[in-house]
Amino acid sequence: MTALLLAALLATPATDLKRAKDRYEFGAWADAAGAVRQVFAQYPDLPEAQAVEAWRILGLAEYQLGDQSAARDAFIQLLSVNPDYALDPFLVPPNIVDFFDRVKRGRGRSSSGSRSASPRRPAGSCSPRRPPGRGRRPSSSSSRSGSTPSTSSPSAPASSRTAT
Repeated sequence: MTALLLAALLATPATDLKRAKDRYEFGAWADAAGAVRQVFAQYPDLPEAQAVEAWRILGLAEYQLGDQSAARDAFIQLLSVNPDYALDPFLVPPNIVDFFDRVKRGRGRSSSGSRSASPRRPAGSCSPRRPPGRGRRPSSSSSRSGSTPSTSSPSAPASSRTAT
């Protein structure tokens, strides 16, 4: 009983956001998104820096989960708090940085304009800081096996066309 009370007293937006960030960095994206939503429910008036961090984690997690619409909504909320915010390209996978930049550029326009650019890279194709076709995770074996034949088959016709 006292342990629960102590845990409740020690819970702060900063510690809850750290937990969400840790879950994201561990790859538990659904847990990270849920933890951020809990932070927003418990602390509706977050200070600006914490609100930005919460929206960032939620946008990154939703993108990794393949929900680009929810990621876009989170990034738009982030940009409404800090319009000049930019993701760090050394810490965030390039496809998410590109997605964020498209959301940022398209913020004043209709959402259909920014959606037309999103099919460039499907959500499932992202592999943080790893080049395509070099999947080191066993879970990406299906995408790796799918990309290997397609890489070899287009190169053969391309070389035969150039030789002709």
